[in-house]
Amino acid sequence: MEVGEVIKKIRMNKNIPSNKVYKDVLSRPAAAKFEKGLSDTSVKKFLYILDTLNISLEEFEVIYKGAEDKDLKYTSNYINAYYNKDFAKLQKIADSASKDYLESENEKFRHYQAIVRLLIDDLNETDIYKTEVDVLKQYLVQCNVWGYYEIILFTNSLSFYSCEFIDIVYSRAKSKLLELKNMRRYRNFLSLPEEVTDILIIEPLRYSKYLTTFNEEEIINFINNNQTLKAVIIDYTLLSNAFSIDSFLKKIKSNVFIFFIKSTLKLDQAGLEFANSAQLLLYVKENKSILEYIKNLRILLEGQRCTLGSSLSYYEVCQLDYPTFNKDKQYVRKVMANNKEFSYELKDLKNINVIHPSINYEESFDAPFLFLTVKNNEVYFKLTEHITDYLEKYNITIPQRNSFGFRNLSLETIQMNKVDNVLKIAPGKINGLRQQYLLQAVQSFDKKNI
Repeated sequence: MEVGEVIKKIRMNKNIPSNKVYKDVLSRPAAAKFEKGLSDTSVKKFLYILDTLNISLEEFEVIYKGAEDKDLKYTSNYINAYYNKDFAKLQKIADSASKDYLESENEKFRHYQAIVRLLIDDLNETDIYKTEVDVLKQYLVQCNVWGYYEIILFTNSLSFYSCEFIDIVYSRAKSKLLELKNMRRYRNFLSLPEEVTDILIIEPLRYSKYLTTFNEEEIINFINNNQTLKAVIIDYTLLSNAFSIDSFLKKIKSNVFIFFIKSTLKLDQAGLEFANSAQLLLYVKENKSILEYIKNLRILLEGQRCTLGSSLSYYEVCQLDYPTFNKDKQYVRKVMANNKEFSYELKDLKNINVIHPSINYEESFDAPFLFLTVKNNEVYFKLTEHITDYLEKYNITIPQRNSFGFRNLSLETIQMNKVDNVLKIAPGKINGLRQQYLLQAVQSFDKKNI
């Protein structure tokens, strides 16, 4: 059935005269020809006709395609087959997608085939089809601006990607999701609908190559509007007291368990690292039916705070009762401020990428360290060699260590994706001579234009 024929069917079902639909749009002969399927019209006129008929473009697409939507059928079929562990059906779907791709040369069928093959690998715990993920990644990366299809493809294949790849394409996904979030029809294609989310795990600042941050407003809306969510776990180790728990809780309307967890080793002991300890805070709205559960949980957790059966020494346990332990917000603020100032001094480099939330995202976020990246490992080794040589001229040595939150700065080489080297700089609290000379070393290397 042609587009004009479908329009005629909708118009007649609504008992709308043709002269009202096509007035100032199509002449009577042109309208008759259009409704017989003998001609088409411009997009502008077509959208005007839909508006006159009080029907959305999404509704028209459903009517035009008829009862069977091939895309939805593919998605629902492979999801059901996967959860039922139906290997034969998954293989049949992959073969069908391959056939449709050969006949139509439409890339989406190649993508369906790749996803289904990866699901087969997942169920079998094999890596026979591991290269299929490259088909999906290559397509997503080459699309500079994502549309609805790319969002659905990304969401339905999310579990196959590394954290680093997700970080790379996240900004494209986020901008399009904000446009589509209120369009209910798109939810039909998602493999993991929000209705089945039981536990949400959040890192306000994530230890990834791009130090990605969470959108607090989006997270709070999700928590408040999700009917099945039972618990939220927030790991705020990288922010410590720079993350406002009180401010976050004031916006929560939903009755869920909220666990706040963090390591207290780095930022909560004045940079001295007394005890390798952690903290867990539990918040829940007042509810008499779970008071007994809360009491028992508290007894259990408090029972772990003893030297017997723990790795802490008596000395370390005593440190937990030191008055400023985990309460010195001023120290955390100074560490964050020094990192922000250090990053700002480097933000205009031409050949070195500076990664810190305060300069990489629209909203200002804190972080206790920053990353420097260059175009390849060869240049990276030249950078680190240059820094070492530059500092040696002034008899300066900067510790190489796996940490952050110290009073003095430290450096560390890390490999986020087991390939590319990244230089982590943790300036600490004190902005002294070593920090200034390190800035000069990095800036002088950038001017070499290697």
